[in-house]
Amino acid sequence: MTSLRAYTAKHQTKSIVLFSALTVAISMGIRQSFGLFLQPISQDLGLGREVFSLAMALQNLIFGLPLLGIVFFSHQIGSFLGVWLAGRLYDSTGSYESVWWMAIALGLAATLLHLPIADRPLQTHQLKTT
Repeated sequence: MTSLRAYTAKHQTKSIVLFSALTVAISMGIRQSFGLFLQPISQDLGLGREVFSLAMALQNLIFGLPLLGIVFFSHQIGSFLGVWLAGRLYDSTGSYESVWWMAIALGLAATLLHLPIADRPLQTHQLKTT
């Protein structure tokens, strides 16, 4: 019986770690896990890994460092206000239904704001070697 409990606990721990790692990989995006995308993107664009790695490093330095404080602060304020507003609405109505409808409306608004974006394929230029 003890070995069965130990096996179950070990199996449960492995499952938790596996699903946690999968969740982080999915949610963190390309900036934190660009190594997964390095080979397919490099092959698709016809560039070497050094060009892609340099581009990612420059993007992280140029975009990330100056805006780090602003992005972090706005994320924290948004998280606080979202939870606070949801709590206030729940206290006043006794239901989260209005919060869900607001989330749906914001999602639709974001969709409408992104519709005018012209998504065109990237034109690649091959360097001629002599």
